[in-house]
Amino acid sequence: MKVFSTQYLIIGSGLAGSVLAFLLSRSGSEVILAEILDAKTKDKLCGGIVPSPALQIFEKIYGENPQQVLPLHKVKGFRQCFAGKEIFADNAEIFTLPRKSLDNFAIERALEVGTKLFDRVALKSVDMDNSLAYFLDLRDKTQFAIRFQFIIGADGASSKLRTLLTGKRPIIIPTIQFQMPCVSDELIFAYLPEIFSGQVDWGYCWYIPQGKIAVVGCGGSSFSRQKNLVQICRNNIKNFCLELGIEQNISIRGAAIPIDKILLSCNENAFFIGDAAGLNDTGTGGGIHYAFISANLLFQALIGAENIRLTYEKKIFNAIQLKTAQQARKSQFLTSITILKKGSKI
Repeated sequence: MKVFSTQYLIIGSGLAGSVLAFLLSRSGSEVILAEILDAKTKDKLCGGIVPSPALQIFEKIYGENPQQVLPLHKVKGFRQCFAGKEIFADNAEIFTLPRKSLDNFAIERALEVGTKLFDRVALKSVDMDNSLAYFLDLRDKTQFAIRFQFIIGADGASSKLRTLLTGKRPIIIPTIQFQMPCVSDELIFAYLPEIFSGQVDWGYCWYIPQGKIAVVGCGGSSFSRQKNLVQICRNNIKNFCLELGIEQNISIRGAAIPIDKILLSCNENAFFIGDAAGLNDTGTGGGIHYAFISANLLFQALIGAENIRLTYEKKIFNAIQLKTAQQARKSQFLTSITILKKGSKI
């Protein structure tokens, strides 16, 4: 079996993994990105909301003005709805973009500074005692191993690395979404009635303009984890589209959102960033923001701290000021619902 070696092995070449790979490679470190999909063609399901703080981190990391190098679209209004009541803000500073354009930018920059990419490879097992990760090449079905000093999970909500190292699958919830021509520059969140009937403890439908296109979707989590949650989402999307007067696209894609506890590290040489760490807040576009935050802060810890694990965890919790991803969603959700129940408008 062929064995490769690297200082940093990053599982997942999405936004978080590619940003960290760029930072480490630029600093002179050896980095391998391992990706199960085709890195050039994969397109993550994402609303593409980019909060202003994420743009600031982007410029700090890359030294480039994001509005000059990314196809950013400024949303002209933000409406949150529930049971006939709404919050509306026409001065919200919210930008969106097609997620693939951002992911492509990040991975291209990483490759430019020397990151090595192994795509279409599946992680099969990890031997932490000997610092070896074993893979299957999905193109020719051969097996190989990569010896590492540090291994980082950036492989999304259903992180295989997290499963292997903890022995438990991450807790996730389903979301579904489709793409359509843009018909309005207003971003809309419609909170679901099931929230208060016991079927869904948080959830909403969304319409997110991204310029020439828009994405429409639905997501939620269940108290009882009932098996028909995806169908509930489908029904809600159908009703949402009828209310907006738009035609539902039959080509609907599904994805997962993490709702498990935040896990930033397993030991002194295994770390997690982005969705794999459980860092996500869909209501505020936190997925993209937390990808940048966690990649940047882990990089700072890796290159400048004696106690990397403690430094990384401290930096993350200071940055987001929350202990769990659930608290992030609950805080944003309850604030909006409280206002909506009172019928206030802003």
